Amino acid sequence: QLTANWDPGADAQSGITRYWYAIGTTPGGSDTMPWTDNGQMTVIDVSGFSLLTGVTYYTSVKAENGVGLQSSTTTSNGLVVFPPDTSSPVVSGVSAQNISATGATIAWTTNEPATSQVNYGRTTSYGKYTMEEAAFNTPHSVILTDLIAGSEYHFRVISKDTYGNTTASVDYTFTTLSEPPQIAAEVHAYPNPAKPTTNNPMKFRIAGMTSGEVSIYSISGRLIKKLTSATAEIEWDGKNTDSEKVGRGIYIYKITSSAGDSVTGKIALTK
Repeated sequence: QLTANWDPGADAQSGITRYWYAIGTTPGGSDTMPWTDNGQMTVIDVSGFSLLTGVTYYTSVKAENGVGLQSSTTTSNGLVVFPPDTSSPVVSGVSAQNISATGATIAWTTNEPATSQVNYGRTTSYGKYTMEEAAFNTPHSVILTDLIAGSEYHFRVISKDTYGNTTASVDYTFTTLSEPPQIAAEVHAYPNPAKPTTNNPMKFRIAGMTSGEVSIYSISGRLIKKLTSATAEIEWDGKNTDSEKVGRGIYIYKITSSAGDSVTGKIALTK
């Protein structure tokens, strides 16, 4: 099958009545398809002949005006027939990323544009498929959701190229994160004891609080740090008002919500 199109011709005196086309293996040639009347259509879609692999085919066109005069021949720059692709995509760089308690992102690369799909489950029988992403890409990324926390998952990636050749990867695994432990409502400061840092701060809260402040005092009553926040939990990184790390020991905290509720207690900082 071969398709071609061209811009319309023009004849100010008698107009264009028809176009002629031919197909050949040389520029202007007609050894594949003889000169054929195409009416006033400026497109062809020809089938029913055998095009040879590795051969360049040229489409030639000429216009005929109202008195039967024909234009000079214009020829395309040629189309080469390539053999059909029978090779499946090569998959590489498979990884599980952004793993959480209930989800993960599966990423991989193919050596040619291909679709994206993941087959996954808690055993090597898998059992679940993501919806195939029909766009043909070389980098691939598929998000898995509704996973079970603290569980190992098996998965393989599937990609199909534009010729329908499909590759399914070998088996890979990842483990979802465990759900964080639930903090009882009566706990106002946690963890306690603690060694708070910027990445692992101590947290303060009162049930129902949407914003408020926390004051940290030494046992002698000296103010160490005052914290404010517009969230339900207020975090402390263990530093005083001079951004210095405080020493280990027992400290007093007072939490005051924006509604005026307050609670006090003791916290222990470890070394």
